[in-house]
Amino acid sequence: MSGKQNSASDAQAARALESRVWELMNAGDAKQAGMTCEKLNREFPMFAPGWHTTSHLMMRGGNPQAALAAIERALSLDPEVVTWQLQHGLCLARLGRFADLSAVVEKLASQEMQSAYQHSALALLETQLGHRETALQRYLKAIELQPDDARHYYNAACLQRSLGSLEDAERNFDAAINRNPKDFESWKIRSDLRPQTVERNHIAALEKLIDGKIEDPKGSVQIHYALAKELEDTGEWQRSFATLKAGSDARRRLMQYDVSRDLDTIAAIKESFGATTFASAQPGSDNAEAIFILGLPRTGTTLVERIIASHTDVFAAGELNNFAAQLTVMMQEKNAGKRVSRDQMVASSAQLDFRRLGEAYVDSTRPFTGNTPRFIDKMPLNFLYVGLIHLALPNAAIINVERNPMDTC
Repeated sequence: MSGKQNSASDAQAARALESRVWELMNAGDAKQAGMTCEKLNREFPMFAPGWHTTSHLMMRGGNPQAALAAIERALSLDPEVVTWQLQHGLCLARLGRFADLSAVVEKLASQEMQSAYQHSALALLETQLGHRETALQRYLKAIELQPDDARHYYNAACLQRSLGSLEDAERNFDAAINRNPKDFESWKIRSDLRPQTVERNHIAALEKLIDGKIEDPKGSVQIHYALAKELEDTGEWQRSFATLKAGSDARRRLMQYDVSRDLDTIAAIKESFGATTFASAQPGSDNAEAIFILGLPRTGTTLVERIIASHTDVFAAGELNNFAAQLTVMMQEKNAGKRVSRDQMVASSAQLDFRRLGEAYVDSTRPFTGNTPRFIDKMPLNFLYVGLIHLALPNAAIINVERNPMDTC
């Protein structure tokens, strides 16, 4: 406990309230948890763990800005608690503040992690910054400290897959599934890792899962897709297609997608970002480093990226979510946390401080970029923000790759 409390009874009362908040959070009663948390912070403002708990509550409630403010309050009272520093990093990552996150991770990397959770949380932050090899070693340490937790094996396997260590990845997906057979994502990724053969596959186990009636609808979709892939690999085309269709039909039942909503949004974007908006807008950032590559899947965006990135002055940063993340932060500030419709959001975004948006975007990429004069951002969904990108970064290059629609189906 940090700060001075009136008595030992105050300390005990504060801890009891904090424990109650966690009970309510874990029971899914967000409203009562919030009311209890408010009481905790109001009655015991110098009780630093209460602000840490508040940060978790705010993060679970989808308010990372409030979560960040709460954990910074906790750290102002006791700055050396590693778990709170990790929570600080998680809040910064959620807000896309990667430059600030980099400084937090650098400090954390110099400290000794005491638990599997701490190793795992720091590994997640390092992954966010692209430090995959270091993150992998931390997940392996988490496995060593907590060998019964399937999540550590899953996380290690995902990194091993991204690093090309496919055999190691398969072993860790095996371990994750052995410890948690309902880790359906691990089943799916494991099936995708390599071509399955008649001699070596998971078809029987996948069929047994399906026959056992999977209760999780999303998990059922994953298992159907995994089985369809393995049946295709082993030449059982008709069974593969039937399984794929069953999985796709189940997935469609889970979706509430309506194409008309997307068409309405595109119309709102066209209306909000017309010639008048561009003519009257305040100037954006002068930065000219970014090269945005846009295009539907299968149009050749990766080929274009590789051609341009072969130049020594260009770094391929991959599909960055940074622009959308910075836009979201500014929109939350502008709307003061109020829920607004999608069309209202589009119209409101045309009134932002574009220079600030452009500079915030570039700053957020700094852990990945800055070592070459130019960098490529190949996030496909940036097409939704192309007007904003041009206003925020008028000197950025924007490349839209088009291909015959039949070739992109």
